[in-house]
Amino acid sequence: MDHDEDTVSATYHHSLGRVMRNSWELWQDSTLKRYFNEIGIFHPDDMSGIIITSFQRHLKSEPIKLDEQVQFYKDFWENNKQV
Repeated sequence: MDHDEDTVSATYHHSLGRVMRNSWELWQDSTLKRYFNEIGIFHPDDMSGIIITSFQRHLKSEPIKLDEQVQFYKDFWENNKQV
C-alpha cells in the first residue's frame, strides 16, 4: 500500500508524532530540538513532521530533501504571522 506524504503525516501526527515529541523532549531543551532550532525549525509539530516525512522518503529510497522541508515550514510561519 502506497500512501502520499500528506496522508502519512496526518495519520501519524497524533500517534507516532506525539510519542516522538514527548519521548525525544522536543517540547523541552534537547539536543534534537537544538539541532532543529539551528536550521530554523522551532515548533515541535514541525520537527516531528520532518522526521516522519524523512523516514517515509528513506523507506521509499527517495531523496529526503531536508532543505525543501525546512523551507516549507519557514514559509508556512512567515505566511501565517499575526499582524
